[in-house]
Amino acid sequence: MNSSTNGRQARVGMGIAILALLLSIFALGAAWTTVHSSQEFQPASQGSLKYILNRGEIRAAVVPIPPLVSIDPNTKEVSGYAVDLLNAIASQAKLRVTYSVADWGNMGTELTSGRSDVICSGVFLTVDRAKEFAFSMPYSYWGIVAVVRKEGGLVSNKADLYKPGLRVAALVGDAALDCAKHTLQKAIVMPMSGSDLTQPMSEVLAGRADVAFGDLATSKRFVAEHSEVQLLFEGNPLNVFSAGFMLRQGDEAFRQFLDIGLQQLNLSGEMERLEAKYEPQKSWLSTPRPWQASTGR
Repeated sequence: MNSSTNGRQARVGMGIAILALLLSIFALGAAWTTVHSSQEFQPASQGSLKYILNRGEIRAAVVPIPPLVSIDPNTKEVSGYAVDLLNAIASQAKLRVTYSVADWGNMGTELTSGRSDVICSGVFLTVDRAKEFAFSMPYSYWGIVAVVRKEGGLVSNKADLYKPGLRVAALVGDAALDCAKHTLQKAIVMPMSGSDLTQPMSEVLAGRADVAFGDLATSKRFVAEHSEVQLLFEGNPLNVFSAGFMLRQGDEAFRQFLDIGLQQLNLSGEMERLEAKYEPQKSWLSTPRPWQASTGR
C-alpha cells in the first residue's frame, strides 16, 4: 500500500469522523430543542402551575359573551366580569395575564395544544365537557331560555318543544346544543359553527329555525334589538348551568389555585364589588357567600 493510498484512507477516515461529530451535535441540538420546548407546555399530569409561576404569566383564551367577556372592536382590549375575576386572582399572586381570542368550537384545542392555560368565559360545567376538561368552582349560574318568532311561531310553552320535526338551532360547543340533543329527541337539531351566540337566534329571525336556546343575557339583548322575536321561559328556565374557568383535565394544582383565588374574592366581598359594575347588564345568578346561603340573606 503506497503513501497515496494511505493519504486517501486517512482523508476518508477523517471525513467519517467529522460526519459522525456533526450528526452527534445535531442530535444534541434536537434534544435540547425538545427539552427547551417542553418548558412551554407540559402534559396536564405534570401540572402547569409551576410553569405559570416560572413564566410569571397566565395565558388565557377568551370567548366573547358580554358582559362576562367583551372585546373592544377598535382597541381589541378584553374586559368583563370573568376577566376582572381572573385579573384579580393573578394580581394576588403577582402574575400577569395575556389574552387571546377563541370561539366555542376551538376553545378545547387552545388548552390541549398548550397555547393557553385556561379558558376565561361563561363556560358551562357539563358532564360531557367534564369527560375531557377540568373546571374551577363556579362563579355564576345561568338560566337557559328560548327565542321564537312572535307571529306564526310553533312554540309557546314547554310542551311545544316536543313536537316532531321542530327545527332547533344551536351553536357547536354551547351547552344549549347538548340540552337540545339530549332532551328533544323528536326535534331536528341544527348545529352551527362560530363564536356568535346570537347566530342561532338569527336563524329563527330568518325563519330557517323554529326555536333557538341561549343564556338569558344574550337572548334578552337579541330580543330587545329585534321586535319580530320574543323570549320564552325567562321566569322558568329550561335548565340552569353553572359557569367557571375551564382548564386541562388533571391540572389539579392550577385548578386548586383558581378555586382558592375565587374563594378569597367571594369571602372578602371583592367578587360582589366587581359584579356590581355590571349590574345593569347582569343576567346571571350570583355566587352566594356562605353565611348568605345559610341564612337566605
